[in-house]
Amino acid sequence: MFYLISTQIMNDNTKAQSITAYESKAEAESNFHSTNGANYISETLKTWSCQVVDDLGTSLMKKFAGEQESNDAYYVISLQDTGEANPCSITAKDDKNDALSTMEMTASSNCVSETLKSWASFVINKIGGRIDGYSYKQPEPEPTPNEGE
Repeated sequence: MFYLISTQIMNDNTKAQSITAYESKAEAESNFHSTNGANYISETLKTWSCQVVDDLGTSLMKKFAGEQESNDAYYVISLQDTGEANPCSITAKDDKNDALSTMEMTASSNCVSETLKSWASFVINKIGGRIDGYSYKQPEPEPTPNEGE
């Protein structure tokens, strides 16, 4: 899975954020460019970021623009793969420690889950920079040797 993460801070300091899962990298990248195109011409955005990440939260593409001086917004990202579904979420926080605490609690739950094939929990700032995070992917099972070979 590939995920498009979009964060926006409006001129009036209202925050908006979204995360969308895509089966293909090409589809996520296409929507990355469409989102950026709309963001660049918006007259209501003060700051925005957009990135494509894989199922472990590794950033594959990233773009941001706008006011960078203060860091008044943090986003907690959660990506999960159960093998049958890919739940994902993004939550805005005004306080860095609150965001990091939420990330740690999410990672704690993920570590003991018996249903997750992979997961990522991380915090980004308002321009999409990764503050901290964790990820895990179950190792692939060893192939069984063919008898008679």
